[in-house]
Amino acid sequence: MTKITFGKNLLITAIVGLISLLFLLRVFTKNYEKIIETRRINVDQAGEFISEKFKEEVLQNIQALENLKGRIEETNGAYFENWEYDAQVMRQQSESIMFVEWIDSSMTIQRIYPREGNENAVGLNIKNLEYRAPEWDKAARDSNINITQWVELVQGSNAFLVDAPVYFSGSFKGTITAGMNFNRLFDDIISDRNEYFITVSDHRNTTFYESKDSIGIEEYEAYKYTKTFTVLENEDPWVFTLQPNSNIIGRTAFERIGIGLALGLTLSILLTISVFFILESKSAEKRLKVLNEDLNLQKEKAEASSKAKTDFLSTMSHEIRTPMSGIMGLIEILKDEKDEVEIRKYLDMLEISSKNLLALISDILDINKIESGSFKISESGFILKEEIQRILDLNRPVFIDKGLYLELDQSKLKEFEVQSDLGKLNQIFGNLIRNAYKFTEKGGLKITSSGRIVNQQLKVNISFADTGIGISKENQSIIFERFTQIDSGLSRKFEGTGLGLSISKQILELMGGSISVQSEVGEGTIFEVELYLPLSGNAIMEDEIGFSIGSETDEGDDFSSYNALIVDDNKLNQMVLEKVLQKYKVNIDLAENGEVAVQKASENEYDIIFMDLHMPKKDGFEATKEIKEMGIKTPIITVSANVTEEAMAQAKKLGMSEFISKPFTTQIIHSILNTYLKKLS
Repeated sequence: MTKITFGKNLLITAIVGLISLLFLLRVFTKNYEKIIETRRINVDQAGEFISEKFKEEVLQNIQALENLKGRIEETNGAYFENWEYDAQVMRQQSESIMFVEWIDSSMTIQRIYPREGNENAVGLNIKNLEYRAPEWDKAARDSNINITQWVELVQGSNAFLVDAPVYFSGSFKGTITAGMNFNRLFDDIISDRNEYFITVSDHRNTTFYESKDSIGIEEYEAYKYTKTFTVLENEDPWVFTLQPNSNIIGRTAFERIGIGLALGLTLSILLTISVFFILESKSAEKRLKVLNEDLNLQKEKAEASSKAKTDFLSTMSHEIRTPMSGIMGLIEILKDEKDEVEIRKYLDMLEISSKNLLALISDILDINKIESGSFKISESGFILKEEIQRILDLNRPVFIDKGLYLELDQSKLKEFEVQSDLGKLNQIFGNLIRNAYKFTEKGGLKITSSGRIVNQQLKVNISFADTGIGISKENQSIIFERFTQIDSGLSRKFEGTGLGLSISKQILELMGGSISVQSEVGEGTIFEVELYLPLSGNAIMEDEIGFSIGSETDEGDDFSSYNALIVDDNKLNQMVLEKVLQKYKVNIDLAENGEVAVQKASENEYDIIFMDLHMPKKDGFEATKEIKEMGIKTPIITVSANVTEEAMAQAKKLGMSEFISKPFTTQIIHSILNTYLKKLS
């Protein structure tokens, strides 16, 4: 009987072991297939994104060339004398542009910028060049932008030649042509994508770009992504390829599956042995009972510790499904609706649901980016006062529908242009406005903004004061914590994920700002935001044209016995500096470029000269050199937006007395006058 029981138990154990092994192999196969598919999707998505980014950056360079062509045509050739200045700016803005040249209608290269290093090309007639003449002539006849194949230049390097035909006065005059090499630009785009090997070839199958790391790409040949695209219509296509190399992070997924398989096999063996001993030992039941009790205890502890996350996931499911349900329902209604008024109403509702969903997704994505360290603050120029007004106007309709007021006081904020991340600021302001809307049943929200300039930055203070339910003192310390809500659970009164305030605080801190709260239960809440935003280089600083910005200057100084020459090709910059000098009664003369400045300096006596650097005909360096060579010892003050070390070193070498960066302050000009004019007395 014992042998029969032993054999039966052994058979049952073998069956259990076989079933567990088959289950393990099934799980392994499914996971392996899922990883393969996921990797293919990731490679395709990366290839699509990077190839489009490549194309976008190439088009931006071509657009700069088209802009120069347009200025020449719109002025009937009058702007041609300034084309080299534009060419210089284009090269400063893009390292991809190697040179810009003018090819006249006889197909001869007449001018090139920069000339240094490109001397061999000047005077070259491209008529007899097989790879140039036919395409250049076709572009001229069709008036279309032309991109050549990847060619070797007479200067010795390789590039694409981009021809922009120029027409004015009813005839073809020639082409503005740029030599472009995108290698460094493409390297910058994929600088954080070293897990991929990328090549780009022209229509003749010549590879003109290849990323650096190609180690191990043979292992991932099956994942190769290939895309053929044209940069411009009617142009020959380029071929973009991308495939993973040995650096791809996904390798660890296979390693984990291998480890998981080994652990699974181990567990399968242990399970088989356990079943055998359970069947063989009557005491196993008691041990299992104790084990189950212990497991239940651990389960209760785990459930208690993860309750906050469980509540969050439940809330998140609700918050996503709610606007999605509204969106899908409104779409079904709109399919059959004929009344335009009703359609407009449903579209407005659809927009609100979409924005709520978008805001939620932005918060979730920002959490992941902040945790991974990949969160980035981008910069663009905008007028802060206008953007605050715009976001308030977008939210006013929902406040009106709820019977709430939404007021804005910006009397203490001037229309300065700042450099910052407009999208992130809109996200912060939107979170605070929606927060007030959610917790306010009567009254409304008043937003007050003010700003003043501190060290050439705009210090901004914005308060969001609502008449809502308020926040208790004990809860004020936790409202900025992630996944935190004052009321939670299925019966909670107010919607939300508990992410908005946390995300807003983290983004503000990354931008160098801060947020604080003041509140009493039943008395409403005030959120205070403080930010320091750099002024845009294009902003007209109000203190430069006579407005006070909170700093002190010596209004009593009189420099009426001194003469100053302002040299600048920009009329607005001339006016700003002229206004500051008039404040101190300085006698002012103006020169629109370096050539005029040299002539005026030779004919008149000045006590001080303010010299811009980038000007047509003759730049500030050339003008300064000629003035110094004439023996004129008048102090020359550099006033420029070019603050590179090279520019400062060149100014010092030529004997320029001071280097002032644009935008400047009234105090700096006053200090210059005190330093260089008073000692002449």
